[in-house]
Amino acid sequence: INRGLRLARDLLDRSNEPFLMSMIQAPSIRRWPGKPCQTGTKVSQTGTIPIPHPVRGHLGAKGKHSPMPMTRNALPLFPLNTVLFPREAIPLQVFEPRYRQLLDDCQASDGRFGIVLIKAGPEVGAHAETHDVGTVARIIQVSDVGDGRFFVSAGAERRFRLVTRHPDNPYPIGDVLMLDDEPGTGNLDQLALSVQRTARELLKLMSGLGGGWAGEQDLPNDPAALSYYVPKLLRIDPTERQMLLAAGTVAERLSLEAALLKAQSKALKTRVSTKLKGHFSSN
Repeated sequence: INRGLRLARDLLDRSNEPFLMSMIQAPSIRRWPGKPCQTGTKVSQTGTIPIPHPVRGHLGAKGKHSPMPMTRNALPLFPLNTVLFPREAIPLQVFEPRYRQLLDDCQASDGRFGIVLIKAGPEVGAHAETHDVGTVARIIQVSDVGDGRFFVSAGAERRFRLVTRHPDNPYPIGDVLMLDDEPGTGNLDQLALSVQRTARELLKLMSGLGGGWAGEQDLPNDPAALSYYVPKLLRIDPTERQMLLAAGTVAERLSLEAALLKAQSKALKTRVSTKLKGHFSSN
């Protein structure tokens, strides 16, 4: 599969059409290297993990203000240039003072904070406008690496809608409404089976490109879980990932994913065919 993914990347990476990402199965906690976010964090690829209880612990010297009380509708916010789906893990490297304070306050409470995609505005210092739908993350592990930096592993739990954004003091906070996974209309189980088939076909195509063979891929059977798993198989930009996260129902999200999977498979087959014609005589 890995060789097929590399060939697929060579064929499609220069085009404007998305294709399958290289991370098919992620370990429980990814390694830390990644592109730095200017909000005072560093984010690497996400992986799928079971969500354990949060790890408690003090992160360092507290700021001058008192820790913010965590209420049922108030959530500290991390505006980032990434979209996190429920049941995924995300590693962060935190170094900006206000976000060190956020982590300190979170661990003094229940370990939860919200990750929201930046829509407009700068990542450093000034206020950044965010999308309304985000994901609740819970701290799993924190490591003090010195020089005011912390490695944080967090697991995503559920989606929320941002109702009110309060002034930063010192970090962003908002009143949120937790969102349930509404099934939607139609035969959800049948739709999920269709998405599974399309995803497996694409994975087999990737494997075949490398001259290998792929057995039956282990994909979630639960429609909601499947709808949160498929995005990591798609090479799409954060805005498209946000569209999937914000889908009103599981059926709507799966329908969008089915269209993306089919488009990527079609684009890949076309480019494979074109490349193969260049290697063989037409006689």
